[in-house]
Amino acid sequence: MSVHQLLVGAVQKRPNATAVQFQGKAATWAQLLQRVAARATQLKVLGLKPGDRVAVLSANVPECLEAHYAVLWAGMVLVPLNTRLSVAEQVYILGHCDCVHLFFDERNAHLADKLAQQLRALSTSQLTPLSQWEAEADPLKHEAAMPFQPSDHDATAAIFYTGGTTGRPKGVELTHLAILIQAMSAKDHYELDENTVFLHNAPMFHLADFTVSMGTTAGLGAHSFMPEFSPDAVLDRIEDEGASVVVMVPTMISGVLQAATSRRHVFARLKKILYGTAPIQEPLLLQLLSDAPSVGLVQIYGQSEAGGACTALLPDRHVLQGPLAGKIKSAGRCTPAFMLRIVDAEGKVAPTGEVGEIQLAGQAS
Repeated sequence: MSVHQLLVGAVQKRPNATAVQFQGKAATWAQLLQRVAARATQLKVLGLKPGDRVAVLSANVPECLEAHYAVLWAGMVLVPLNTRLSVAEQVYILGHCDCVHLFFDERNAHLADKLAQQLRALSTSQLTPLSQWEAEADPLKHEAAMPFQPSDHDATAAIFYTGGTTGRPKGVELTHLAILIQAMSAKDHYELDENTVFLHNAPMFHLADFTVSMGTTAGLGAHSFMPEFSPDAVLDRIEDEGASVVVMVPTMISGVLQAATSRRHVFARLKKILYGTAPIQEPLLLQLLSDAPSVGLVQIYGQSEAGGACTALLPDRHVLQGPLAGKIKSAGRCTPAFMLRIVDAEGKVAPTGEVGEIQLAGQAS
């Protein structure tokens, strides 16, 4: 079982359906797989071998998704780099996990050059924008496609680094199985299917986006992209590209609600808002329920060490009346792949309603 088998499944079932779309351009699942396999060959030609760590420094663009899958396709370990970190923090991460190669997009070319200057052993490759895919100057146009090769389900697929708010960034190793569990859970819980257009408005280097991204591929949906977040841009993607699912923190929700004052009909086209990372204030949640009653809301609680979400408050609980009401302040129920309990200071299960320590068990790494 391998994460990149999700891409194979999408091609088998919907080869000519749109996989990625951005700025008026689009590519099918078959086209995306061809690029992923060619990009994996490029890594092999450069002398990299299975198990090597490969970082991706990119904004939310289609070529970032290509790179994510290419690293996995080549049997290597993906290291998504937080583009907002300082150069010193990024240098530390690249050295800490022994990265040997760095993919970067055109928006981060200057930063990639700085990193390469400080890490002389690090090789780099610039990714090709979607607008230039299959053009004569495209480096992958004549590159051979690496055949699919499954990875061991217990092999490390990716290393996600925390922000380092209490010290240096810390890496969390996630196996192929752990990510696949999260992908399938996202597909089922968030009802990601062939009609889904997932908007990458949250950073693609973050697990919240990554797991929903994989779930979208598992559900055979399409991917839409937003390099820089803005409330108006979210509404534009909904209107122009049919974006139907987004991941937002509360401050994003507040901004979009304000921008949607004169575009309620556009905002109402959303199918799902997945929110979390920070507690949402009750007045904002009540406004969201009032302004967008047709939009399904899902509150998510998760941890990097768990590979993503481990509890979810689903849309049926985002109600103010009826037998399912009264839970909008809750983080929801534990997802099927995990067990969760609250314990007191002595490690015993705390009574319902008591504050305690969260203990989580599951296939997380």
